[in-house]
Amino acid sequence: MDLEEYWQDLSSSDGLKARSVRGASITALVQVPKVVLMLASQLLLARLLLPEDFGLVAMVTPVIGFVQVLADLGLTQAVVSRPRLRLAELNAFFWISMGLSAGLGIVAGLSSPLLAWLYGEPRVIAVTLACAALIVLGGFGMLQSALLNRQMRYGAIAIIEVSSLTVSVVLSAVLAWYGWGYWSLVLAQTGASLTSIALIWGFSDWRPRAPSFDRGALSLARFGSNITISNLAGYLNMTVDNIMIGAALGRVVLGLYDRAWKLAVQPLSQIQAPFNRVAVPALSRLVDDPERYRQAFLQMTQAMLLVVAPAMIFAGLLADPLIAFVLGPRWLPAAPIFAWLCLGAILTPVNSATGWLLISQGRSREQMVFGTAAAAINVLAYACGLPWGIVYVAAVSALSVCLIQTPMLVAVVVRQGPVRRGTMARLLLPNIVASAATGLLLWQARRLFEITGFGPLAASAIGAMASYLVVLACFHTSRAQLKSLVMLPLALRRSGTSAIGKTATE
Repeated sequence: MDLEEYWQDLSSSDGLKARSVRGASITALVQVPKVVLMLASQLLLARLLLPEDFGLVAMVTPVIGFVQVLADLGLTQAVVSRPRLRLAELNAFFWISMGLSAGLGIVAGLSSPLLAWLYGEPRVIAVTLACAALIVLGGFGMLQSALLNRQMRYGAIAIIEVSSLTVSVVLSAVLAWYGWGYWSLVLAQTGASLTSIALIWGFSDWRPRAPSFDRGALSLARFGSNITISNLAGYLNMTVDNIMIGAALGRVVLGLYDRAWKLAVQPLSQIQAPFNRVAVPALSRLVDDPERYRQAFLQMTQAMLLVVAPAMIFAGLLADPLIAFVLGPRWLPAAPIFAWLCLGAILTPVNSATGWLLISQGRSREQMVFGTAAAAINVLAYACGLPWGIVYVAAVSALSVCLIQTPMLVAVVVRQGPVRRGTMARLLLPNIVASAATGLLLWQARRLFEITGFGPLAASAIGAMASYLVVLACFHTSRAQLKSLVMLPLALRRSGTSAIGKTATE
């Protein structure tokens, strides 16, 4: 194979629009088994392991995750966005990423004594060394995974994600049952990584050659470095709390926080995944058509809010019975933490949508600057709440998201581009009113009725969604968006992703 040849992308006969629609559908559908598996894992492991087991692993996870973001180099975005890729560039980039993964894995391993000293927990050393090996292992599948994304092979990606998650859930449950404690969590992640890499190599039709150097690979790395800075800021925004809580309050408190955070955020991430995968390419193609761009933005953001907001309000206001039902009575101290985390998560769709706008409009510098500022504000919020205890950490963070971070990001994105203050007001005002009404309804229901067990919780969840929909339907602009959401699947089947943004105006 001549390394000067270009990597072969999809040809026009492959049906790019059809693949886009099919890919969005597959990505959405695959979230169902993933959410079920994650909730099953939460339910099982909460009954098999202790809070300190989760806390011990959570002490290491932020550091390992930080190093993994560095090792990624913004690879997926760089490979997907480059118009053409030469085989020489790919080969060189593979070996660069392998070397970087190995080097960062060694650095992470060498940091283990420092982490043990920081937390006052000697067992952290062995856990850190085991997790550091996963960084080295991850380098083997990074580029092939990015190429699968570039080829829009969403079916293969779905199989990889569900298979690796299944291995993780089953392995962790079996090992925890047999008394492996916190090692069941570490070894489950190892099994998931090995499964993922094996499947990635099986599905990918690209193979590396002997190590080589190419200047094009350096340009890919430079492009990815800007994205990496934004990714690092976002990652720190989500995980530095674990380090601070573990160091100040100990592994048991961190274990409670970790379970509450995962129960609130993991399903939320799966709900948003289809939108995040489709939004940027869809909006990028519509950036020269402001009206359709606005309608596409409103449709996707409203769809996310319609699912996320009532779910988070329900979970936050019924945190006690929900935690007792899902995790078990011994996890009830995590309920107030969970409630505040859900409050902060209500506006997550809006934060994600600001990222779509900045990237699709080519405003990556603003994304980096203000994304980093939002992360810094959140870290400061954690520090302010820490002296008062774990519940205050969650509370101050949630309030900073709702009152400072989200308003700041919204103010930035509406300064220019197709989405201005009026568009954002038409989106946010009805949802704020619907959230308030749904919250009041659930609060009153909890005062009047005893809501425990599956039946009352399910009825409350259905009531929250119904209340939210009814209030939204009272607003003319929201009715138009709800109608367009109902018609969107039909429009997509008829004309491909170019129909996004059009259905609301037809």
